[in-house]
Amino acid sequence: MITKGRKYIQKIRNSVVKLIAEQGYHISGVSSPYSLRKKAFWAKFSWTRLCRQLSRDGSFWLISILFFTLYRILFFTVFSTRIAEDSSLQTILQSMEVGFRFDSKVATMVMLPSFSLTLISGFVDWERQAERLRLFMGILFWGSILVLGRIAIGYFKEYDDIFNQWIFGLYYDDRLAIAKTIYAQYHVIFELFAGILLLGVGMRICRFFLARPLVPDRLLLSISGTIPRRVIFFFLLVFLLVGGVRGSFGGRPIQLKDAAITRDRFLNKATINPFIALNYAISDHLDTIEGGNIHHYLPSNDIVGAVTRVTGSKHVDNIDNTLKRYASGFAKQAPRHIFLIVGESYDAWPLQEQFAPLGVTDELKALAKDGLRVLPFMAASDGTMSSFGAILTGMPFSGVLPNYQYSGLTAYPSSLPNIFRRLGYKTRFFYGGYLSWQNIGDFCKHQGFEEIYGGADMALDGDRKEWGVDDEEIFKFAEHTITDELPSFNIILTTSNHSPYSVDTQSKGFKLPNLPSSLQGFFQGEENFKHLSHLWYSDRCIGNFARGMEKRFPSFLVAVTGDHFGRWHPSGNPGIYEKVSVPFVLYGPKVLAGKRLPQNVAGSHKDIAATLIELAAPKGFMYHALGKNLLAPSSEFLGIEKGRAITADYVVDIDGMATAPLPWRKDSSAPPSMEQVLQQHNDLLGVALWRILWGSDISRIGSIVKKKLPCN
Repeated sequence: MITKGRKYIQKIRNSVVKLIAEQGYHISGVSSPYSLRKKAFWAKFSWTRLCRQLSRDGSFWLISILFFTLYRILFFTVFSTRIAEDSSLQTILQSMEVGFRFDSKVATMVMLPSFSLTLISGFVDWERQAERLRLFMGILFWGSILVLGRIAIGYFKEYDDIFNQWIFGLYYDDRLAIAKTIYAQYHVIFELFAGILLLGVGMRICRFFLARPLVPDRLLLSISGTIPRRVIFFFLLVFLLVGGVRGSFGGRPIQLKDAAITRDRFLNKATINPFIALNYAISDHLDTIEGGNIHHYLPSNDIVGAVTRVTGSKHVDNIDNTLKRYASGFAKQAPRHIFLIVGESYDAWPLQEQFAPLGVTDELKALAKDGLRVLPFMAASDGTMSSFGAILTGMPFSGVLPNYQYSGLTAYPSSLPNIFRRLGYKTRFFYGGYLSWQNIGDFCKHQGFEEIYGGADMALDGDRKEWGVDDEEIFKFAEHTITDELPSFNIILTTSNHSPYSVDTQSKGFKLPNLPSSLQGFFQGEENFKHLSHLWYSDRCIGNFARGMEKRFPSFLVAVTGDHFGRWHPSGNPGIYEKVSVPFVLYGPKVLAGKRLPQNVAGSHKDIAATLIELAAPKGFMYHALGKNLLAPSSEFLGIEKGRAITADYVVDIDGMATAPLPWRKDSSAPPSMEQVLQQHNDLLGVALWRILWGSDISRIGSIVKKKLPCN
């Protein structure tokens, strides 16, 4: 057996030697007619060939950047009227600098195929193959820019964006009708001939530049003439390649949120190139497909039954009709200014009495003491955008993000800002981050906000951080922006209580108090200090803002909640309630005078809309909602969000099929029926998912349920 193995290995070795020999190399020590010294394999390595092709790869990269720059200049020219009047040349160059980093990612990736042959050409004379591939990739790249760039310009005119999730309507909608519309609106024949002409010009440009080195061959050879220089040259090459692919030499690659670098909305959108925009659109669409499975909630596709059980309506053919509510006149004195603050990672466990010695949530506790606080309250999801979308639209998160749906291009009937606009309120949105993140700026605009402000509007002298400006700057900007000319409804989404926790909280006055022995073991180390200090900082900013608004606008209302569990807990193993709970506090002495919470109250993000509307709307005002007014008595309160539910006494983990009593519960009442909660959960989320993906009309249910994907 050993002998056979040795013969087999020898046979393989001889085959390899023969293959190498056919390329002109010889290896000694092998019984073969091709024997020479082993070092002969390296003797034919050509540094000259390698440098020659590297220099032409540099030309390829540079010409790719040039093509992108020409496209961006053309884009700016076509839409020059959309550039803000206060945008200077410096602002435009700032946008182009970030655009260059995105372009670098694509240009480097396009160069990699020819670069791989460049490396091989150092060992084997494959220069001709490398040059042919480089020319092919250059022409293909130029043709792609022509096609995608033209489509992007037309798409931007229609959707005010360079490719997004809605581009997949080309697949789901009537493709023949779309083709006829394009033919009717655009000079297709003329543009086709113009495209062919430009492709020919681009081919000649590629041939001219790609045949010439970026750096003269002799200069490159002289720079890397010795072995130490070659080692340095190699590491420099790797460094440049990695930086090119990442679009950054910093701690992280460039990301979509970095596009919103200026105060000019148009320039921020024009920063990314069509390739990057299309990549993000595909990624977002795949996420949507993965989450949007109606059969997960309604296996039998019984949307009619689900709507009936959720709303109590007996005649169901249109979801929106069943969601109509009429204000009860609950608001004796409607607030003139409403502030809904959504705190980043502001979860509820620090508000529990056992953690009071920490002193990190004293401001919110003070507001709750003088106002109202719903203790059994939970977030819509574990993410900011999915929770914020539920708050904004009044519909629970069901697995798809409405900000990437075609239906989200117009305000949902249950949309909070849209309803408050109908009530006569000026609607404003303040976000400390960048409005390109998760399409949040455009989504808020579509949902009814009249004024939208992001971190770029608030940053002083370009002072930007990973997730945006500090909370102080958000609230300071909001204070200066809000006036008493008109009633206003304002949502403020904060950012500071988030990794990398970059606020200098010690300079702001944070000092961890002397802790009792029961807490000392939990709060040791720098990481814990960062978590606690940033929660304290966010809480202090919220409290200061609320007190300031109270002085300016006595008839006001502040509502405070968190977007999700902060993903950190001192025990390291939090219970179900700690994982899902966020605060919901209402403060406004004049508006809330005489108001009390029902004893059995429990709720979630979807209930915020109905609660605030009933506090502001006159009797008989019609609005749409899926949630409940948490201040009005009800026989049953049940907070429901994706995968969980909460009552006045219990929290239910639906995904884990587990039930746990709330931390403060002392009586021995029976837990809710898991089967009943599951039914209510699936019905509610099924209705919300259906409304987002397929709209309000359910009379065409037969044609919809046969399709696996959304059709708008």
